[in-house]
Amino acid sequence: MGFNKTPVSKLLGRKSPPNRSLCDFLLRLHTGAHFRFFTTPKLRKTRQGAYVVYGSELALVENFWQNNYTQALAGSNLKDVSQKTYWLGLRTVDDLSTNTLESAGGSFISLYMGLWATEQPRPQDGSCVQASLESGRQMWKLTTCETLLPFMCQTEACPTEVQKLNSLLKTLEKEASNKPQIPLLNTFLPNNS
Repeated sequence: MGFNKTPVSKLLGRKSPPNRSLCDFLLRLHTGAHFRFFTTPKLRKTRQGAYVVYGSELALVENFWQNNYTQALAGSNLKDVSQKTYWLGLRTVDDLSTNTLESAGGSFISLYMGLWATEQPRPQDGSCVQASLESGRQMWKLTTCETLLPFMCQTEACPTEVQKLNSLLKTLEKEASNKPQIPLLNTFLPNNS
């Protein structure tokens, strides 16, 4: 019985090794969180718990730096559409009578943490927060949760186990690209022919 001499990249279903890590391929990394933009418009779920996509939740912008980062990510994805708005993972609590917003993950933040557009927030406009790209800036507005909009999700950075697996895959694929075969795989993978 012979042994399989197939490169790792072919075993993984790729023609060549990836340019980015496995985790960054799925979601963009930023300060301990990954962000990913989805251009398909969706309704913003109003129930507590979040709109969950790929094990993530709608994005929470917690500071000016993250606002700039999410603005750039959204801007690159919305460059060819006229309405440059998308869902953030925030909604009002008690029509803002407590000056509180609830994140998609269930945590509470101050209303004053937001980067609101002029004349906002206005609870009479709705209870869900949308980000709007206007004049080179990202501003927040309240709107009804029934509006169809693109959305941005976030999740925690890759767990340690995924990072270790990703590191191993990078090493194996580097060897596969430098040699016609990988000795470790040649030893353990029987040939199917």
